[in-house]
Amino acid sequence: FARQYWLYDCYKQCPMLSAERISRYLRGLHKPISAPDLTEVGDFVVVINTRHIAAKDNSRFWDRLLYTQHTRFPSFRREETMREMHCRDPTLVMKSEIRATMPSKLRERPIALARAFLHPDGLETVNKNLLNNITGVIEQVLPVPKRLDEYSKQELDEVPRLFELPENHILDRRQLSDRPKDA
Repeated sequence: FARQYWLYDCYKQCPMLSAERISRYLRGLHKPISAPDLTEVGDFVVVINTRHIAAKDNSRFWDRLLYTQHTRFPSFRREETMREMHCRDPTLVMKSEIRATMPSKLRERPIALARAFLHPDGLETVNKNLLNNITGVIEQVLPVPKRLDEYSKQELDEVPRLFELPENHILDRRQLSDRPKDA
């Protein structure tokens, strides 16, 4: 029944898929003791790098996905895109997605959300007391892609070549102006 502190890294992760996994830990559904009649068995989750989330399709999610807030007054509904919300506060998108994955009738939803500690940057921004209490790491949902310059020369040589380019092949159009006219 003891509560644990978990660490989740959002670097290059989809916020929707990550929120599902984080909410399971906040509600305690990952524990073997979880049951519908047991409440308040969830754990604490420290979420880092929320500034560096990545949606599956940039044009669809960043500019078209709308988050709606209602002020409970007539005709006072506010909508903003995922990009606008992320620019205003990098932790709001993850917080909204975690809240959306929890059941709406759950009375403990605000309490469970209070157990999520969201940080826009890496571990250096996290409180030292939280870092000392972390007991485990939640596995990321998607594999983190590597840039081409992050691969070693040995890994690049192991990639099979489809064809070999000739030595006099021009890769850049700017090199055409450097060539002699008779060539």
